[in-house]
Amino acid sequence: MQEEINWRVIECSQYIRSLDLVDASKKAPLLRAGVPFFYAHWEGYFVFAANSYLDYISNLKMPLSSLRDNFWALQMMKGNDHRSINSETQLYKFLERMRQEPDSSFRAGRFEKIKGRSNLRYEVVEYSCMVMGVDGSSYRPYSSFIDEDLCDVRNSIAHGSALKVKEEDVISVRDKVLELMRVSLNEFENAAIEGRFKKLSPVT
Repeated sequence: MQEEINWRVIECSQYIRSLDLVDASKKAPLLRAGVPFFYAHWEGYFVFAANSYLDYISNLKMPLSSLRDNFWALQMMKGNDHRSINSETQLYKFLERMRQEPDSSFRAGRFEKIKGRSNLRYEVVEYSCMVMGVDGSSYRPYSSFIDEDLCDVRNSIAHGSALKVKEEDVISVRDKVLELMRVSLNEFENAAIEGRFKKLSPVT
């Protein structure tokens, strides 16, 4: 995850430096492209970090019974589509599979809740942290930035709006995106190092 963040930090900084090479009267398109560019790094790194964390747990080959319940739930969500359960027979087979899961190992696969979304809004970040058992409180101070300054502006530009973007705003977006990537690095690394995915032993 550190290597992944390194090249992204360099590229984000290179983008800002490139602004100084463009004549002020011709900067508008480059400034408008900045927000989608930095959004892509934000989503790309969060998805990478999340899937790296799940891959790490999967490689440990721990039985689901040894992991926190959220991983059992995540496993069941990946393997079953609740919309397809529309008869007693399908419900019975689903419950049979559920009963067998605690004895199997966690399989990472891909975290489709993130991968399949077009916008990594704060509610998606919050949900993602919940199902992976990661402390998401560090993202809370960035909730308005993620939704309004990043996602909303990115969508407006991506859909063809002639929105004007100031250079200082682009620099601010870059700085906060770098902060968010570092938050993600810390949260997922700490969760792995501290073994937060393991089921707590009952207090005797």
